[in-house]
Amino acid sequence: MKITEKMSLEDYDKFCIENLPNKIPKWFAGDWTKRMGDCIYDFSNGAEPTIRKGVHNETNRERDLGGQNALLSTHFYYFGEEPRPLPEHLKPIIKKNQGHLKIERREIIDSFEKWIIQFDKNKIYADPQLRHEFDRTPSDEQIIKCSSRHKEEDYDESEETLC
Repeated sequence: MKITEKMSLEDYDKFCIENLPNKIPKWFAGDWTKRMGDCIYDFSNGAEPTIRKGVHNETNRERDLGGQNALLSTHFYYFGEEPRPLPEHLKPIIKKNQGHLKIERREIIDSFEKWIIQFDKNKIYADPQLRHEFDRTPSDEQIIKCSSRHKEEDYDESEETLC
């Protein structure tokens, strides 16, 4: 994804309410895709947001709200459970956990852009890798397990620079 806009988390909540209601999780919907929204914090009651019922819970609050902005894009590629193999010379750009990888070398950026344009942008090619976990409404126990697993996997959320 190429970041095309950023806004505060509070502004993102307002933006979703007005423009992207499908990004707000509707936990009791029969369709799993309606439960997956990423606008999970409700800022309508003041500065301390409440969490909407979804795949995150209170154990994710510190990490979720630790950033200053929501990052948006009108220029993305989503491969989900059908990832496309990168050419060998681009493998150093792979970030193996959550966090950020800042790439500053222009030749790597140019090479990646030349490779990625073979795919249609702003297209969802496949479902998420963990879709099977949400085909039916997960129990609170499953959400806690999922949240805990994500927390363990995110042991290094620091920004890395590839110079």
